[in-house]
Amino acid sequence: MIKVESILKWTVEGSLLKKLKMVRAQILSKNPDAIALSDKDLHITLAAGAGWQKLRSRIKAKDVDEPEFSIDIDPIAKVIEKGGSKSWYVKLKNQQDWKEYVMDSLQGTYDSGRVYHISLANLTGNKMDSVALVEDKDYKNEHKKFQSSTKSKKYRAEQNQYNKRKATKVEETRNYRKEYDNYHAQPEQRERNAARLRARRLMVKSGKVEKFDKMDVHHKDNNPLNNDKDNLAVTTQTWNRTEPRLRKEEVKIKESIKLSDQGLVRPYFDKNFKNMKLAFSTHSKTDHLDREGTFNSAKLIGTFRKFLKKYKNKIPEIPRTPEDDIAQDEDRHYIYDKEFNYSILFVIKAGSPKDVFLVMTAYPNRPKIVGSMTKWEV
Repeated sequence: MIKVESILKWTVEGSLLKKLKMVRAQILSKNPDAIALSDKDLHITLAAGAGWQKLRSRIKAKDVDEPEFSIDIDPIAKVIEKGGSKSWYVKLKNQQDWKEYVMDSLQGTYDSGRVYHISLANLTGNKMDSVALVEDKDYKNEHKKFQSSTKSKKYRAEQNQYNKRKATKVEETRNYRKEYDNYHAQPEQRERNAARLRARRLMVKSGKVEKFDKMDVHHKDNNPLNNDKDNLAVTTQTWNRTEPRLRKEEVKIKESIKLSDQGLVRPYFDKNFKNMKLAFSTHSKTDHLDREGTFNSAKLIGTFRKFLKKYKNKIPEIPRTPEDDIAQDEDRHYIYDKEFNYSILFVIKAGSPKDVFLVMTAYPNRPKIVGSMTKWEV
C-alpha cells in the first residue's frame, strides 16, 4: 500500500510480510546485536531526498497506482554499515521494474542510485536509525580485490606524478559578486532578464515547458525583449546556451519526440506489449523544435501504461496494415492523453515475428483533422 510521508513508500503486507518475518527471525538468531524493526515499519522506500520534497505537496497516495508486476525478495539477507549505523536488509527482485514504476509514477523523478530494498533490523529497532540508501557495490571487497595489488599501487603513483607535471595552469577563482555588479546589475541586463522570465512564464502557461524539465525558451532572433509568440521556441539548454555562431544546426530535431526519449520508451513498450515492437517514423521536411518540450520519456511511458491497462483486450483486435502498404485514414489511430493534453498518432503494421506499433507523429492537444482515424482516450 502506498503512503505519502516524509518519504514515498510502499508498505508491506500479505504473503510478502510472512516471508519477511521468516528472514527477520534468521537474522536475529545469527546476530546478537540486531534488533528487529516492527511489522508496521517494514516498507520499500520509493523516493526520498530533495527531489521528492519538491514533489511531496503535489502528490497524494491515491495518485500513485499500485505496482502491476510481481513483488518478491531475494531471500538472502545482507548487512550494511555506514556512519555508525548498521542495517540488515533484503533486496527486491525486479529492480528495473521498480525503477520504471517510480519513474512512471513521479514523471521522471527518481533516485538513480537507489537499490530497492526492505530493512528488517538495525542496532536500535528504530526505523530512523536504518541506513537510508543501500549501495549496490561492496567497495571494501572491490578495493581489496582490484586496487590493493602492487601493480595497481605502482600505476596510481605514476599517474599522480604525471598529473602533477601537467598541472601547470591554475584557474582563477571566479568573483561572482564583481561579475554581478559589473554586468548583471546593469539596468539594461535586468530588463533583458525580466523579459526572459516573462517568456518562460508564457511557455509554462501554454504547457510547452515545466519546472525542472531542463529545457530553455529560445528567442529565434536572439533578442530577449521580443516575446512575440512566433519568436519563441523550446530548445535544450545545451543548444540555447551555446554562443549563436557556434550552434550546430543538427542539434535541431526532426522528430516530435526526441531520439533520446524514444530510446528510453522502447524497452518499456517491447517488454509490456506482447507480440509487438515500438517504432517511430521521422519527419523529413519539417522540424518540430517547438514540440520538444511537450514530450518526455516518463510521460510517454505513463501514456502507454494507461493505454495498455484500459484497452488490453482490444489491442489484439486492432486491424494490422500490411507491412509495405501506406496507411490510409481508416488504418490510423490516435491516443489522446487527457492528463498531458497531447495526441500520439499510430498505425500497427503486420510483421514477423512481431507486429510493429509505428508512431507516425505526436503533437500537443487533439488532432486538428481527425478524418476516419480511431480515437483511444486515456
